[in-house]
Parts: sequence; structure tokens; C-alpha cells
Amino acid sequence: MPNIRTHDNITTIGTLLSLPIALQITHNLELSAIASSSFYFAGYMFGPDLDMAHSRPSKRWGKLKFLWRGYRKYIATSHRHPLSHYPLLGTVARVLYLGVVVLMILTTLFLLGKSLSFAWATEASKVVWRLQDWNPLEDYRVWCCAIGLEVGAASHYIPDYLSSWVKAWRE
Repeated sequence: MPNIRTHDNITTIGTLLSLPIALQITHNLELSAIASSSFYFAGYMFGPDLDMAHSRPSKRWGKLKFLWRGYRKYIATSHRHPLSHYPLLGTVARVLYLGVVVLMILTTLFLLGKSLSFAWATEASKVVWRLQDWNPLEDYRVWCCAIGLEVGAASHYIPDYLSSWVKAWRE
């Protein structure tokens, strides 16, 4: 299995290549930047190795690394678990997990703010009402982000699988 330095080098090179490739495909700088940034984020902070408490991606979350405890305990219960290292499935699991955690935190803050009559809570409710008209499946930015996250994750688990395959083949 490649070490973290190899994974980081793959992410760096992949990020540098992803922008011109995405520009060639989309002909749109905003969409290309979203895809490339998502690739970078997936490679450095949102990758499959969040299933390990002491991995470099987990440590990169700094004080927020506690957010991933539930993911390790209840979802990706072992290293290279299907819900962390399988194509599409791992990325979807991480996105859904983080989405639920962030939604729970925001809901708690919103309810607390409402009960204390903070002005920002009223403004936040207006934003939520405007989001009701938004369909993320029709937004190309969402698709570019999703593709960037998956390709960034793939840049991690493909070298892992290839390395394991080569080691098994040599034996």
C-alpha cells in the first residue's frame, strides 16, 4: 500500500492536471475550479483514510476531527471497509455522514438562536425558505463537486488496490 507521501504526491499532481482537464470538458472556469477544488479536498481531507483515527487526513481536520468519530465507529468500522474504500459507495457515505452531522449542528444552533431571539436566526430561516426552490440535481456545480470528490477519492483507493494486487501477484 502506498504511504501517505505517495498519496499526497498523487493528489498534488492530480489537482494540477484536473483544472486543465475539467476546462477542456466544461469550457467553464467556475465549474472547472469547483471540480478541481473538490479533487484537492477529497485527496487531502475527505479521502477514504478517514476510517482511521490517526491517519493524516483525520489529523488535517485539526480540532474538527472529532466530527469523524461516529463515521469510524458506526459506518466505516475497519480500515478499507466498503463504506470508506469502495468506488462511489465510500464517497457517498462520507458526504451523507458529514451532511447529517453538519445539519444536526446547524439545526441545534438555529433552534438555540430562535429560542434566544437572535436576529441571525431569523435571517437564516429566510435563507432556508429560499433553498426550497433549488434543485441540486439540476445544478451543474453540484455535479462538478461530486465528480471532483469521487475522482479525488479514486486517486487514493486505486493506488491502494494496485499496490495490493502487485504484491499478491509477486507472491
